[in-house]
Amino acid sequence: MKKLILSSVILLLGHWAGAQNIKLCGTDASPLDDSIYMAKVAQFNADTTTPPVLVTRYVPVIYHIIRQSDGTGGAVADALDDVLADISEKLDTAGFNFFRCEEPNYIDADDYFAGVTQGSLMESDIVGDHARSGAINIFFVPKLIDDNGIDTICGFARFPWQGGNYLFINNECAADGSTLLHQIGHYFGLYHTHHASSVIDAEHVTRMQTDTCYNCATAGDLLCDTEADPGLSALNVDAM
Repeated sequence: MKKLILSSVILLLGHWAGAQNIKLCGTDASPLDDSIYMAKVAQFNADTTTPPVLVTRYVPVIYHIIRQSDGTGGAVADALDDVLADISEKLDTAGFNFFRCEEPNYIDADDYFAGVTQGSLMESDIVGDHARSGAINIFFVPKLIDDNGIDTICGFARFPWQGGNYLFINNECAADGSTLLHQIGHYFGLYHTHHASSVIDAEHVTRMQTDTCYNCATAGDLLCDTEADPGLSALNVDAM
C-alpha cells in the first residue's frame, strides 16, 4: 500500500473517465468490508516502519470475452492488449507488470451477451464455469448492470478478502483503460478516495496535521498520501 503501490493506481480511484450516462463503478463496500479494511490498513501501518523495497510483480491476466452465440461481437483482444500494456506502463513505478498469460477465452452465449447483472446467478455461473486460478480473470461484457438491477455500470471487482479472483468490465468503458485500472485497484484492496459510510467518515480536504479538521488517516480511504476527493463527477455537477 501507501506511496509505493497506491500513488499510481489511486489516481483513477478518485477521478477517472467513463462512458457517458453510465455509473462509473459498481464496486461496493459493506460495513463488514469497512471493518476489515480498517484492520488491514492499521496492520500495514504497524508493520511498515521503513519504505518497502520495490520489487516488480508480474501479474498474469486472462481475458474472458463474451460474444453472441454465433461468435460475433465482443471486445477485440488486440485492443485489450494495448490497454493492458498502457496500464503496466502507468504502474511501472509501483512495481506492477501485467501480462496476458494465455489466449482469450471466448464465451459465445446470447443470454450473456444481452447483459450481466452484478451479484446475479448469471454472474455466478459465468465465473464458476470459466474463471481460472492463478491469474486475474477479466470478463468483458457488452452490457453490465448494477446490483440494483437498474443502472448500467462500467465495471466492478471483488476486494481480496471477499474471495474470487475476477472483475467485470463493460465493453463501452474498456477502450481508454481507466475503468480497468480502477477495478484493478479495487481487486488489490484499494478503496475510493471519496469513500464514506456508517463506519468510515468522509474525509476533509486538509492534509495539514495541525488543522483541527485533519482526518485523512481515519476517514475516506484512510490514506493521507492521496488527494482529497469529494466524489465529483458529471453525474452530480453541472460542469466539469
